[in-house]
Formats: sequence, C-alpha cells, structure tokens
Amino acid sequence: MVKNFKDAMSTINLWLLVRLAIIASGAIGGLWPGIQIDPANLSSLDVVMSSLIFFIVSAVGIFLLLAYGFLAHPKKAREWQPPSWRVNPFKEPLQMFHLGAFYFIASGLAFFLTQILKETNNLKFPLELISCGMGLWLGIHLYVKVFPHNREAPVGGEFNSLKPPLDVNKFRESHAFVLRGSDIETLWHFLQVHGAVVATVRFHDSPERRVSSPQEVIRLENSGKRQIEAMQFTSQTNTRTTPHFRQLEFSNRRSSPIEWEIFGDEENISRLNCELKILIKRLNPWYGKISEMNFFSLMPIGGMMGGLVSYLMVARIEWRFILEQMQMSPALFLGIPLLIIFWLLVPLGLNQLRGTFFPLASFAIGQGKANHQIKETRRLIIIVAFGLLMMMLLLAVYHDASNQ
Repeated sequence: MVKNFKDAMSTINLWLLVRLAIIASGAIGGLWPGIQIDPANLSSLDVVMSSLIFFIVSAVGIFLLLAYGFLAHPKKAREWQPPSWRVNPFKEPLQMFHLGAFYFIASGLAFFLTQILKETNNLKFPLELISCGMGLWLGIHLYVKVFPHNREAPVGGEFNSLKPPLDVNKFRESHAFVLRGSDIETLWHFLQVHGAVVATVRFHDSPERRVSSPQEVIRLENSGKRQIEAMQFTSQTNTRTTPHFRQLEFSNRRSSPIEWEIFGDEENISRLNCELKILIKRLNPWYGKISEMNFFSLMPIGGMMGGLVSYLMVARIEWRFILEQMQMSPALFLGIPLLIIFWLLVPLGLNQLRGTFFPLASFAIGQGKANHQIKETRRLIIIVAFGLLMMMLLLAVYHDASNQ
C-alpha cells in the first residue's frame, strides 16, 4: 500500500497543485469577500449587458495584448507553450493569463453562491468576475488558434525520416550576459575540443579583427571609442562526419544576443547543446531580468492601473461637480493629451536608462573591465535608491491611511 501511495504521489504534477491552490484561494476569497456592495435596484437587462461588456472587453483585450507581444517579439512568442495545467504558470504569459482566467471564474462563482445563500440581488459584481474570466479564457484560446507556435509542430514519424542524418541546427538565447576574460578562456577550451577556434571581434568604429587565441582576445583595447559590439567564435573544422560546433556569437542585439550553430546528428546535437547551455547560463548577471525588460510591454498594465486609480478617485467625487469644473475651465481638457504623451514618454525614458545602466551585452575585457566595475557600483546604488523610495512611498500611504 505504501508503494502504491508513493507511485501515485510521483505521478502528481507540482504545478497542477500550485494552480489548484491559487484557484482555491480565489474561491475562498469569493466566499468571504472584503468588498461590501450596497443593494442596487438593477434590472436583469442591466446585469446581462454589464456582464456581456466585461466578457467582450476581456476577450478582445487579452487577444490584442498577446498579439502585440507576438508582433513585438515573434521569436520568443513562438516558443510560448499553449495553456496547460501541468506547466509553470509564472514562466510564460499564456500560462499566467490562463491561471488568472480560472482564478476570476472561481472567485466569481463563490461570490455568486454567497449572494444566492444570502437571498440578495447583488449579482452584478460576481457575474462580471465570471464574465471576465470566461473572456480571458476565450481570448487566450483564440490567440493560440490564430498565431503559430513552434511547440505545436509535429515531431517524429515521416517528418524526421525526411531529414538528413547530419545537419546544422541553430540555437539562441535572449538573456543578458557579461563576458569576462576567464569566461572566454573557458569557452575557448570547450570549443577547441571539437576543432581549431578563431575569434572574430567587431568594434564600434573599426573593421573586424580576427584572433587565434584567448589571450589575444583578453588583451584587446575595448575602450569607449573602440568598444566591442560583437564577438564570434568559429570552428575551423571542415569535416562532414563528426559532430562539432560551427560558431558561437555574442552581440548587443536585443532579439538574440547569443547565437550558436551545431553540426551533427540529433542525439549529438542535443548533448552538445545542453553542455554549452550550462556554460552560457553562468554568464547571465544578477540584473539579467532588468536588462531583458521592455517597458513598452508594460504600457497596457500601466494603463489598467492608471484607469483603476482614476476610477477609485472619481468614485469619491460626484460627476456633476467634475462636469461643472470642466465647463468653467475648458483648459482641463488639455490634461488628457498631456497624460497620453506622458504615458508614451515614460517607457521610452525607462528603456534608455535600462540600456545605459543595465546593458544586455557587457564585454568585461580590456578597458571594458574597469568600465563594468564602475557600472556595477552605479547599479547597486540605483537598486538601493529605488528600494528606499518604495519604502518611503509605502510609509507615506500607511501614514495617510492611519490619519483618516
């Protein structure tokens, strides 16, 4: 019996349990909602129309948001796995929104049950939650049907029989990297096992330079005027029968800063790729997630949060008073386009600051080594200052709430 219990537990997926726990928390929150809704004499038509609007806006909104992500980052978006209950829900947008859809549905159903048991007619809010969740679910699945994904391509069978036994496969990584002298030596010796290696270095204002040893690469100038933009390691092996690395390139491209090619059969390509990925992962700095962040992708979230804050502020003021103020001062209408311009300029400025202090590509060799150390100190100062600012804002909000 104990053995059968262990076998059953081994088949249970951890992420399935995590998803069910989060959804259960939403249902529990719906049973004991913190929101107190005043009784409202709303007709059935008002409730149905409100729920329908939430359903349509959620479905169309999530579809457009995911479509924007696909068009902005097609290579990364093609690797998104379709929604699954047995996958990490915090790793990819599709998984996160899929979990959010069921969270809203569970919370709305529990809230709906609570209102029915209380024999009240406050069904507008729980039905809106259910409609929002169903809209998110529909929009996600429409996106999966419309936009192609590499993970849905068939594997095995007649397709593999059409491929030659030996082929060249290309791989890429989109995370940030810091390439130091010790890293270059490690990579060089690793690649040299499969044949002679030559490095091609591209500078900002000069032609490319080819070097034949890691020591020559480490001694390169890499100053402000002659800053390294890309570095490519190429194998000089001409054999067509032995699996080996063709090339490995590091650059400051945002789409794919690290790319490499491997020649061989499927089994050896998989083995060599895993070995190289272990080395490449070590190059990812502690601020890698900040370097990869695109603040323009946060614009929809910022708009939603700004709309929510505006709604909460306006909800405490009578609409008649707002209209009277606008009639007395038409200049208030100018604030709307100014807010839109500000909303567009903020992510642009944040992206510029991110590229300056948290670069995606850093070649910490030559004079670039000292420059990297200086920026490392500045990065720590920025993080500490940002933490202190957030703490001061939280204290200010707490102090204001306690005084009220």
